[in-house]
Amino acid sequence: MLKRIIPSRLSCFCLWIIAINTTYATEAPENMDAMPIEIQSDTAEFDDKKGTAIYRGNVVMKQGNRHLSSLKLVILRDEHGKIESMVATGTPAYFYAKSDPEKPPIQGQAKNLKYFPKQDKLLLLEEAELIQNGDTIRGCHLVYFISTHVLSSLPVPGKHTTVILTPKSKPTPEQGMQ
Repeated sequence: MLKRIIPSRLSCFCLWIIAINTTYATEAPENMDAMPIEIQSDTAEFDDKKGTAIYRGNVVMKQGNRHLSSLKLVILRDEHGKIESMVATGTPAYFYAKSDPEKPPIQGQAKNLKYFPKQDKLLLLEEAELIQNGDTIRGCHLVYFISTHVLSSLPVPGKHTTVILTPKSKPTPEQGMQ
């Protein structure tokens, strides 16, 4: 087993080179998943045989307009080096994504965030909250498909889901004439 521990003093350049998504060289830069990933943390541990990277302590990940902060981040890669899953844990872990400059960002938090890029699926588990277009949904477990903007709340016995819908402002006569 190859195991490396890297202290935070090591330059971030080295960390994001190791964590870079291997599709970067073959896909168009407009594809967010094809952009390099930069990760800062107090420590980092890599296991080449298992295809895992574990970041601990003050973890901050950036990829284009996507941001994540957590206490711990575990990345699992498949045999081709592509990311299979990313699991962030925190009290809570936070994420932010702005895919369209014309629309507000998507942001959320949960004690556990699990992202599966191949399925474009994000699980928000335990004390989950997602905010999009001014609307908020809170529940124990939320499932969000990023590209289709489909959100579901999973049932948990004895727990409820709360949805807060923000009224959309009506255009004023001046706005309607433009």
